[in-house]
Amino acid sequence: QAEPARGEEFDFVLCVGDDRSDEDMYQLLKAWHARRAAERAEAVAEGREADAAPAPALYLVHIGTGATHAEFCLESVIELRKVLRGMASISLKDQHLHRS
Repeated sequence: QAEPARGEEFDFVLCVGDDRSDEDMYQLLKAWHARRAAERAEAVAEGREADAAPAPALYLVHIGTGATHAEFCLESVIELRKVLRGMASISLKDQHLHRS
């Protein structure tokens, strides 16, 4: 499924790849994100802000060296694991704050 069903909104999209075939995925996600942002802008301009959720943050990550369409690069999967652990840690702290 290329798009989430309405009501299944999310805060961000994290897309990680490590070879040439992933470059197509980065470009597709950039186009999807631009469409979502344009839909949101149109809805706000027409006074229908409640009808269109903001486009989620988009994080495109390439592992390795070389030219890429991704905005972020990591040297290795080990670095990716560190990033994911950090994200999980922040998420768990956030959950604890909201429960209090």
